[in-house]
Amino acid sequence: MRSIVTIITVILLTTNCYSQLEYINATVEYIEIDTNGFYSDISIKDKGRIIAVCGSYYSSPQCLALSDDFGESWKAIDIITEEENKYNLDFVDLELTHDNNVVVISNHNLISVYNKDLELMELKYINEKNQKFSYLFEYTTHTIYDNKFSIFQKEENSPSYNDLSTISIFDLNSMSMNTQELDMESFIKLLEPRDKSYYRSKKFDDSQIVSNNCFFATTVMYVPVDGLPISYSAQKRCLVKINDISNPEWEVIPLLQTDSTAYHFIHFDDCQNGFLSTYKTYRKEYPRIYKTTDGGINWELIYQDDDEKYVLREFKRANDTTLFATSGLSNLYRSTDNGYSWSKIISDLKENTRGYEIINENTLLVAYNKNSIAKLTINGNISSVDDTKVELFISPPYPQPAHTEVTIEFGNYLLESKDISIYNVEGKELRNQIIRIDNNSIIWDCSSVQPGIYLINIKHGTDEKTVKVVVE
Repeated sequence: MRSIVTIITVILLTTNCYSQLEYINATVEYIEIDTNGFYSDISIKDKGRIIAVCGSYYSSPQCLALSDDFGESWKAIDIITEEENKYNLDFVDLELTHDNNVVVISNHNLISVYNKDLELMELKYINEKNQKFSYLFEYTTHTIYDNKFSIFQKEENSPSYNDLSTISIFDLNSMSMNTQELDMESFIKLLEPRDKSYYRSKKFDDSQIVSNNCFFATTVMYVPVDGLPISYSAQKRCLVKINDISNPEWEVIPLLQTDSTAYHFIHFDDCQNGFLSTYKTYRKEYPRIYKTTDGGINWELIYQDDDEKYVLREFKRANDTTLFATSGLSNLYRSTDNGYSWSKIISDLKENTRGYEIINENTLLVAYNKNSIAKLTINGNISSVDDTKVELFISPPYPQPAHTEVTIEFGNYLLESKDISIYNVEGKELRNQIIRIDNNSIIWDCSSVQPGIYLINIKHGTDEKTVKVVVE
């Protein structure tokens, strides 16, 4: 079935006053896991009694751990089975089922299902047509009901959004997959009116499956400008929507009045009520949050901050009024009034937050690429923080060794290419290097340098960090 594309005009409403960012203090309790792995994804049930974590960290092994006593004791595996290892898996997401089995999604097109003792029960191809694992897919998973999961698949390296894009319902009970292919070509034509010679590969900024029949995403579209050739189309952001994935009809909603052409992040509670988060400038400055109650047709600006440099994303709801969100790799935020005001959570956790789950409106469990997780408990407001003492957080470079390019992730800071220097092992600085900064990632094109060891120096304010990269 071919998708139908509809374009809808959007209206954004504004209110007159907005709350300033506040600060709340949180204590940190570290929960150690006796493994060699690094945990980046987390899922919980029963208010944190059952905790499942998984991850892999570059040269570290794939790892999976499960606790059913609030993290007091763990079952864990550091090295995946020989059957799985032949696929060179990289765990990227996990969910706990109704009967507390663990479903893990890898980036090589497989679902792995483990029982309570972490014994492998099943391996399942997500897309039987792609058994050679030619592509790397991105996933959004969402538990629907009765041990069923929805999975959105997108080919990351496609010259278009992906002619193979699908939304699938995976039924754990029968280990069956019901897949709906999407007509992406007509969708692309609406977003990109220019001649093919001007076409550039694009991705969704953010995507979410709200239930078994609702899909949202944000991305770039190009709008013709009066009096100018089509090649000079203006870049704008838009919301794309499918109301019923069993009968996929695309709706494209231009966000013509938002302040920025930068990334737009979303969170929808259902098919009508949601949030859109972006920032005023392309330099990740000055957050803006909009709210919709009609599925994205009309938006109300409910929060803005012209003093701080951050953007909120990865929203999760604790209750009817309390939301949490992250910003970059290191900061967590909370709103207790449905997004109209926000507080930054200040704690002694000096690591890059990779995944988090909510125990209640005051308590979080955080995974941060270590062989432990952290329990954060909010315990009161504080008046201010000294931003000059904020530490620079960066991830180890990957891949290691590198061949064509290397990536380093950083927190939600304003970094520019001039803040980054690259040296060879003898201390000589490399000039005229191609360095991109994209969505909290530093990407160095190392294809032109000789094999060897290089040092990348990164400065932020008065702090600086140096990391080692091996190029082969």
